[in-house]
Amino acid sequence: MPRCRGGWNSTYEHPQCHQRHGITNATHHILGSFTPIIIKIIVVLGKLLAYNQTLGWIYLASLLVPAIMTVLFNSKLRVLLSTQYSVINRASGTGVRTIAERENTTVRKRFLKVMNERRDVLIALLSKSQIYIYIREVALVGSQFIVVFMALAMRERLGLTPGDFTKIVGYTAPVAVAFITAATVLDAIVSYSRAYYVFAKGIT
Repeated sequence: MPRCRGGWNSTYEHPQCHQRHGITNATHHILGSFTPIIIKIIVVLGKLLAYNQTLGWIYLASLLVPAIMTVLFNSKLRVLLSTQYSVINRASGTGVRTIAERENTTVRKRFLKVMNERRDVLIALLSKSQIYIYIREVALVGSQFIVVFMALAMRERLGLTPGDFTKIVGYTAPVAVAFITAATVLDAIVSYSRAYYVFAKGIT
C-alpha cells in the first residue's frame, strides 16, 4: 500500500492515493448530507407517532418511495453518464488533433461526428435527469399530502386543532428540503464516480 503525503502533489504520487482521497471526500459529503436527514426523519416520526401510530408509520413508508426512486433513477442514468464522459474524452482528443491538422478533412468530420454524439447524449441526459427530479419532488410533496389528508380524516377522533395541522406541515416540510439536498449530493457522487471510472479505464 503506497504512503500518501498531504502535500499539493499527493494525489499524483500513485493512483491508489488519488482513489483514497476521493473515497475520503465522498464519505465526508455523504455523512454531512445524510446525517441531518436521518435525524430529522427520526424527530418528525416521533412527533407524528405522538399523534397517532398509523400517521407516523404511513409517513415513514411514504418516504421510502422517493428514496427508492433516487436509487433506481441513478442506476438508469449510469450508462448515459459513462457515455457522456467517454464522449467528452474523445471530443477533447479529436479537437486537439483537428487544430493540429487543419487541412485533414477526415479528422474534421470525425470531430463533428463526436460533437453531434456529445450533443445527443447531453440532451438525453439532461431531459431524463430533470424528469426524474420532478417525479421525485412530486413523490415528496405527495408524502406530505398523505399525512395531512390522513390527519384530516382522523381530526375528530384525535381531537386535532388547526394549530396541530400547522405543526404537521411544519414538521414534514424541513424533511422534504433535507431529502432533496441529500439526494442532490448522492446524484453528484454517482456522476463523479462515473467520471472517475471512465478516466481510470482510459489510463489503464
